[in-house]
Amino acid sequence: MSSAHNLKAKISLFALLSFIFLLNGCSTKFTTTESENGTILYKLEEKEAFKIAHHSMLNVLPGRKITIIDGPTKGYSTYFRSGLDTYSQQILVFPASGIDQSGNKVSGYYYEVSGSGSSFVQGRAKNVSLYETLNKKLQETNSGVIVTNLKNEKYSSTISGNFSEENNEAFDNLERLKELYDKGILTEEEYKNKKAELLEKI
Repeated sequence: MSSAHNLKAKISLFALLSFIFLLNGCSTKFTTTESENGTILYKLEEKEAFKIAHHSMLNVLPGRKITIIDGPTKGYSTYFRSGLDTYSQQILVFPASGIDQSGNKVSGYYYEVSGSGSSFVQGRAKNVSLYETLNKKLQETNSGVIVTNLKNEKYSSTISGNFSEENNEAFDNLERLKELYDKGILTEEEYKNKKAELLEKI
C-alpha cells in the first residue's frame, strides 16, 4: 500500500472518529434512579414531583420560557443559548413503583434529565447543573427509597401543566430582570436578591 493511500485511510478514520465524538459530545442524558446503594425511587406526591422539576429549571435557567411536555411521558423543556449556539434542556418525570428492602411495594417518581445541541461546552454544563440541582432538591425531601423491580406506572392527573400556566408573568419578570443585569443597570447583588424574591413567589 502506498504511503499516500495509507495517509488517506488514516485521515478518513480520523474524520469518522471525530464525527462519532461530535455526535456523542452534543447530547447528555442522566437519570436519578442511580445511587451507590442501588436503584432509588422518590416517594412524592405527584404535584410535588412536578414542582421539583419545574423549580430546578427555574433556578438553573431563569428567564427562559418553560414548555410543558404532555405526551405519554410528561415533564418540561427549555433551552440555553450562547451566541448562535443553543442546547435543549429537558426533565421528564416518571411515575413508578418498586419493592423496598422489606418486601413492600413503594410508589413514587424518578427523573430523566437530557439535552442536546451545538453549545457543546456551556450548554452541556447547564445540563449537568440542571441534573445536580434536581438531585439536590430531591435529596432535601428525604423521600428516596432503594427499590428493586422498578416498574413504570400511570400518572394520577395532568398536574404537569399547572405551574407553567400560573407562572407566565414570573417568567417575563425574570427575563426582564436578567436584561437589566446584563445592561449593567442592576448590580450582581441586586440581581441575585430580586431573582430570589421572584423565585419565592412561584
